[in-house]
Amino acid sequence: LHHEHVIAKPMDVGVKDPDLLLDSVDAAVAELEDAFFLGLRGIVDMTPADYGRDPDAILWVAQRVPVHVIVITGHHKHPHAAPWVGDRTVAEIASQSIEEIRNGIGPTEMRAGVIKAGTSLNEITELEERVLRAAAQAHLATGAPISTHTDKGTMALEQIAILRAEGVDPGRLVIGHLDFALDEEYLLRVLDTGAFVSFDQISKTKYAPDEERAAMLANLAGRGHLNQLLISGDLARKSYWLAYEGGPGFRYLIESFPVTMMEA
Repeated sequence: LHHEHVIAKPMDVGVKDPDLLLDSVDAAVAELEDAFFLGLRGIVDMTPADYGRDPDAILWVAQRVPVHVIVITGHHKHPHAAPWVGDRTVAEIASQSIEEIRNGIGPTEMRAGVIKAGTSLNEITELEERVLRAAAQAHLATGAPISTHTDKGTMALEQIAILRAEGVDPGRLVIGHLDFALDEEYLLRVLDTGAFVSFDQISKTKYAPDEERAAMLANLAGRGHLNQLLISGDLARKSYWLAYEGGPGFRYLIESFPVTMMEA
């Protein structure tokens, strides 16, 4: 599962919406162990520092679960990133990510494996452009792939254009949240760049029925893009987790959505 949150303590939004605080290491272990027995073997925790990454807690979980946990570096979209990024230059932002990939996050020896960059709804702010260009520099220095946040699926092509201009091969990019934009022509334009398309809102029927997501995935696969399609749930709320007495949990992505895919 390439776009999830295992431990996340985003106090900027969590104070107003405590459901966004994934703060129990015991719940994380329970949820991942449950999913392991259904076949989950790897998960990317897409929580950057500006969205409440807790290196000590995630390391504690990673050392105790049979699922391989990958952590990230980089930044979220403008509202989260601004207090952290400020007026730092592209090179300074990149330097932090390079350090976390090569040498470890904070005092831990846990190294990041993916670089995050995020953009806003229908726009890329000047700060977000710096973050994107820094992600490109960190990628070119380390080889770590880039995985992005788009707001409601917007600005995907613009993200790719900025990263390409910095020398990034689109085949090393995952463009996030594109199942908010179930527009075949738009998705094909993204896929034609060579980037990976992330359908990572699986199970969130308030945005779209999973049958529609599965039908679009089947269609895109039939158009020759099977190997560029990625599926995850972005289950970033307590109410989405079985271990917090919610649901449908990570197990839904492994045992239920594949049936919907087969039907499509």
